[in-house]
Amino acid sequence: LFACVWMVVGVVSLTVLQVQISNFFYQISQERKRAGKDLFQLFNKIDKNRSGELDKYEFLTFCLAEYGLVSDEDIDTINNEFERLDASRNGSLSMHEVLGKFDRIRAAAPLSIRQSIVHPAHSGRRTLQSKE
Repeated sequence: LFACVWMVVGVVSLTVLQVQISNFFYQISQERKRAGKDLFQLFNKIDKNRSGELDKYEFLTFCLAEYGLVSDEDIDTINNEFERLDASRNGSLSMHEVLGKFDRIRAAAPLSIRQSIVHPAHSGRRTLQSKE
């Protein structure tokens, strides 16, 4: 009985050690990714109007990239999609342009996923809505 208790304690301790080691190496890899980025180049890539300043949404993009939450490829893809959807070329998207794009994507999703999509209702409440 005494040996069983020590075996359980040993297994739990080893598991905790493995988790800590994994977290340590993950943090090192994230820091290396961040350190390898040229901040000046990242700033200039995100500063679309070349003003030398970031507006609120440019700063949001900068932080997402700096903290490794999105890749440069993700940012490029999103910016290209914006340009494609901006039919009027005025630098902004109308509700019709945005909803048209994402309604098509949601309509193509399987029924199980569509049933779990949450849309804000006109009353301000959030409701489940399914498209069939």
